[in-house]
Amino acid sequence: MGRVMSLENELCLHFIPDEPGSHLGSRSAAGPVLQSIGLRPNMSNWTANGSKIYTDVSGIEVANAECATPEELLALDRANMEWLAKRLAGVDRLVLSRPNIEDPDARPKVVAGRVRVYKTNVSQEGMTVGTHENYQLFRHRLCRTFNLPVEETDMNESILYRMIPTLTPYLVTRQVFAGAGGLDFDQGTYLLSQRAMHMQNVIGPQTLSERGIINTRDEPLGDPGKYMRLHIICGDANMSEFATYLKTGVTSLVLKLIEEAPNMPRLALADPVREMHDVARDLTGKTHRLQLQDGRRYCALDIQQMYRDMIGKVVGHLSSADRHVFETYSSVIDLMRENDILDMHEYFDFALKHKLLQEIVISKGKDYGSREAAAVALKYHWIDEQGLFNRLEKKVNHRRITTDQHVDWLKQHAPNTRAAGRALLIQESRRDRVNINVDWHRFSYDGTSFPMPDPGNTYLSEARRFLEMRRGSFK
Repeated sequence: MGRVMSLENELCLHFIPDEPGSHLGSRSAAGPVLQSIGLRPNMSNWTANGSKIYTDVSGIEVANAECATPEELLALDRANMEWLAKRLAGVDRLVLSRPNIEDPDARPKVVAGRVRVYKTNVSQEGMTVGTHENYQLFRHRLCRTFNLPVEETDMNESILYRMIPTLTPYLVTRQVFAGAGGLDFDQGTYLLSQRAMHMQNVIGPQTLSERGIINTRDEPLGDPGKYMRLHIICGDANMSEFATYLKTGVTSLVLKLIEEAPNMPRLALADPVREMHDVARDLTGKTHRLQLQDGRRYCALDIQQMYRDMIGKVVGHLSSADRHVFETYSSVIDLMRENDILDMHEYFDFALKHKLLQEIVISKGKDYGSREAAAVALKYHWIDEQGLFNRLEKKVNHRRITTDQHVDWLKQHAPNTRAAGRALLIQESRRDRVNINVDWHRFSYDGTSFPMPDPGNTYLSEARRFLEMRRGSFK
C-alpha cells in the first residue's frame, strides 16, 4: 500500500462592507461567512468528497480528505478551493446573529458587503496561518530503522526525534521549490518563503506559537500499533500545483528513504532554525552555505541534489506514481542548477509572485516592505478566479498537474481511500435524515462505534453493510 497524505488549509477572510465602519476580521467573520453559504458555524461540515470545513482560530479551515497519490491530493485541494470560491462569489451580505453581546435579545444585524478568502500564510491583519501537511508513517518500518521495540506504542515522540538528522535538512531546503514567496517588512526585502521566518524551534508540539520544523502532535487517526501521522506545519500555502506536487510528492519519497534505508547519509544541520531563515533570504538557492554538524557546508540546492541522488538509488522499487515524482524532481533540480530560480515563473510560486511585484510595485519606486507590495502579495493568494495567481496560471503557462475533469469529479466524489466510506455514510445519512456521527477514523450510531483504522482502506463494504443493517432495523 502507498502512503496516504492530506492537506489542511487555514484560510484568511476579509469582509469588505459597502458602508464604512462594519469591518470584520478573519476570526469574527468566519461564522457568518459559513452561515451565508449554508454551512454550520462552530461545527464540522463534512463535504460530498469526505473533507471537512469548520471555523478555526484563524477563520475557516478546510481539512482535505485522505488521498493516495500526490496527483489526487492536488485535484482534491483544487476541487475544494473552487467549490468554496464559487459559493462565496454570490455572497453580498452577512448576518451577525449577536451584534451586541450585552443585549442577547437584540435583533440580528445584516451587513451588506463582499467576502474575500485567501489561501495564504499571513493575513491582512498580520496574523500567521498555515497550510499543514499530513503523511501516514509506518511504525514497524521506523522502529526497525531506529532499532526500537514495535510493541511499545508510546515511542512515537522518540521516533520523531530520531528523524531530525535526516528529515530536517530536506524540510529546511525544500523552500527552493516549495516556497510561496514572502515579504520582510522590516528590511523591505523579498523572501523565498512566507512561512520560514515563523519557525522558532527544531521540534515541538505547538502550531500557534513556538512552532517546530517537525511537529510532534501524536494523533495517528488510525491503528496506533501500525501507523503514525507526521504533521508538518513549516510549509507554505502554495497556489502552484507544480510546487505542491513536488512539496508533497518528494516529502513522501524522503519519508520512504527514512523508513527503508537506515544507513542513508546523515546531513544533520548545526542550527536548523537559523538555516531555515537564511535559506529563505537566499533568492538564488546557491549562495548561502548551510553548516552541518560535522562542519561541512553546502548550499540549499546541493542538499536537495543529495536527496535526489539518495532516492535515485531506490528508484527501481518505487510505484509508477512515485517514479513520476522522482523524475520530475530530478529534472527540476537540473533546471535550477542551470537557471536563475527567480526566472522560473512557470514552475514556482515565489518566482511568479516576484515577477508580479517587480512589475506592479518595484517598478514604481516602492519596496517590498510597502503597503502596495503587501496588497499585491495577498491578492496573489485570493482563491477566487479573479485572484492574481488564478488569472495568470494559463497566461504564463504555469505548470499544471491535474485536469479539469478530475477536479470536477472530486467535487462530488471521494478519493479512493478511507474517505470513500466516510463520504458514503455522510451522503446516505443525509438522505435518510438520520444523524450518524462521523470522524476521520470512526463513525458511530445509536451508541455503537465502528472503527476505520486503516487510512488506505475504502471501508465501502463495511459502510454498505452498516447502512443495510440500520435500514433493516426500521422495517
